[in-house]
Amino acid sequence: MIPKTIKIGPIQYEIVKTDKLPEEVSGEFVPEQCRFFINQDHHIQQQDVALIHEIVHAILLQGGRSIESEDEDLVCILAHGLLQVLRNNHFLTEHLYRIRF
Repeated sequence: MIPKTIKIGPIQYEIVKTDKLPEEVSGEFVPEQCRFFINQDHHIQQQDVALIHEIVHAILLQGGRSIESEDEDLVCILAHGLLQVLRNNHFLTEHLYRIRF
């Protein structure tokens, strides 16, 4: 189940499942609104990829990259790779969650 919000760095983002995105668009990051829009008409697996994809965009933006930069190929590669690593290694997220600084 996709959460309703996610915190990335100092910013709390709202995650909105919508049927208002074009059919060919799985997700959209709108930094001015602190929102991710996920196409609810797409399969849940594609929604998961879209969420991670948009999270990577947010991380890059917070790191100083322009939202208009040509990072789309990199974002796609990272989104698919990160999602697969997280799915295949649930112990990793459990371990990282336990670490306190």
